[in-house]
Amino acid sequence: MNEWPKELQKIYGLEPLETDVLYPGQSNLINFEGKEYPVYDYCETLINCTGKVLATYSIDFYRNTPAIVEHSYGAGKGYYLACRTAYSFLGKFYEKIASEFVPEIPITKFNSRVSIQIRENKSEKYWLVQNFSDKEEKIELSCELVNLLEDVKDKGIVGLKPFESKVYKLCR
Repeated sequence: MNEWPKELQKIYGLEPLETDVLYPGQSNLINFEGKEYPVYDYCETLINCTGKVLATYSIDFYRNTPAIVEHSYGAGKGYYLACRTAYSFLGKFYEKIASEFVPEIPITKFNSRVSIQIRENKSEKYWLVQNFSDKEEKIELSCELVNLLEDVKDKGIVGLKPFESKVYKLCR
């Protein structure tokens, strides 16, 4: 069997040893943050793990061995999923890791028809808010912000007319 590329071993902080292919209809379980999630199709066994183990297998011969590993590499992180998980798990997993990278924003409530983009320089942050709906939408601000297009201060619940845009910055 060929060895896994050295560069990938460095990025993920591990080496896959072998892959256990599961039969159709067969599943296994992983434990992630105290909750068990099903896995299907395959489960890899890993060796030489230098990263942080986020999930372990719950049953079978690889019980308590790493299933998901986080490894710091350079200025970033690599995440290795050694098994095929269900979408129910992936949603929770990606939400957890994305929360580490998503900047805090002072706009706390909005929906999928409202887009919020952040632009920043060394001294200021700007939030560009756009309503992509043909109906009025509402957003909620967690603090007072300067509405640069209207030269007013907004706070609390703010309405956005159909297809309206607003540009905000923090009050200073």
